[in-house]
Amino acid sequence: MSKKKVNGILKGVAGVGAVIGGASVMADNDLVYAAELENQQAKVEPEVLELVGKQNMASTAVQMKLSEAGSENESEVNVAESNSVSLSDSMSNANSEYDSASEVASEATSTFNSASTAFKESGYSDPYLEGLLKDISEAQAKVAAAKQKAIDSGDDVDHDSYGNNYYGAADELANLLVKYKFYQEKYVGEISYSAWKHDGYEDNYVLVTYDSNKYAFFDYVTADAGDNSLIDDLVNRENPNVIDHIIVVKKTPVFTQKKDYIFDTDASLSYSNGNFTLKVGRETKSIEGISINGEKCVVSYYAKDWFGNWKLKEVTFKISFRGKGDRYFSEADFNNGADKYHEIRSELTSAEKDASEANSTLESLSNSISLASLSNSESITASTEASTAKSESASTVASESASTVASESASTVASESASTAAS
Repeated sequence: MSKKKVNGILKGVAGVGAVIGGASVMADNDLVYAAELENQQAKVEPEVLELVGKQNMASTAVQMKLSEAGSENESEVNVAESNSVSLSDSMSNANSEYDSASEVASEATSTFNSASTAFKESGYSDPYLEGLLKDISEAQAKVAAAKQKAIDSGDDVDHDSYGNNYYGAADELANLLVKYKFYQEKYVGEISYSAWKHDGYEDNYVLVTYDSNKYAFFDYVTADAGDNSLIDDLVNRENPNVIDHIIVVKKTPVFTQKKDYIFDTDASLSYSNGNFTLKVGRETKSIEGISINGEKCVVSYYAKDWFGNWKLKEVTFKISFRGKGDRYFSEADFNNGADKYHEIRSELTSAEKDASEANSTLESLSNSISLASLSNSESITASTEASTAKSESASTVASESASTVASESASTVASESASTAAS
């Protein structure tokens, strides 16, 4: 091989090193040294060709690494960008729905305000009943929460403050429903309640006192979604998955005299429409006072003693009930507006319901938009980070691979050339 051809090959090798490593691994000294090997060109030629092949393979390896790194990062970027576009579209749709819902809510609220003003000016509005409507709504929310707690725990409804205490919340709701219905029937605002008596299933009751000395006994039963009483359904009457609401029942008490002594005069006590009638022997007595506590009822009256003097006496009765009671007012009736006051304010009730539902929808959309906005922000951040990682990864691979190949090539060329010269 001629001197010119050997030098040309070595210069080619140096050129490859410059492309890969950014600097020529061959210095001028290499070219001088190559010239001195002219006499041994027949031996050098195979080694030089082998070095050229190694340089080409190294260059190809670098390009493959760059391609692999680029593909991996390109995939990550594409996924992040695709998610970002999808979320942006969702945001646009959500904003459009929100604008529409906002307009509906605004119109519904305006209609409700107009209906409310018109109802107040009509003279039919009753502040007492309006207050009860609000109280009943709040009590219903408590009952619903207690029932949900029972469902979540897999338990029946109970009257335990450490449990779901469904009956505790339902007691309060029943009181308010009685007030609401009773007021419309008797137009009595001042109603007092005794504490609820819970003694067995049929003997539970709450005592309502009105018009100072009149009384009524109430209880309630659970009902299903069809407004059917669950009183006879021993399996489901306390099942939160079956219970839908309560039905208030009105009870008629039965009084049995409790004698302290066998020779006490026989007495009887009857009840009708809030009034009590006391008979001692065959004589009807005027009741001076009555005290009811749980299953005990004490009635006081005046009677003459053995000396003909009027004395205040007492007779005690035990209270019991025949059955749970008669249907009085269902929570479903209240919800459906099946009472006199709801009929009067039907237009206002409808407008109130529409406004409530429209504003609830608006609030739900607002929450969805907030979540979507947060997700979109996170997606943009992910896309940016993926793109930056792609650039940095490609740069690192190129720099490290090229540096390694250049270093290895320079070392190999120097080592093999020196070995050839020595031989």
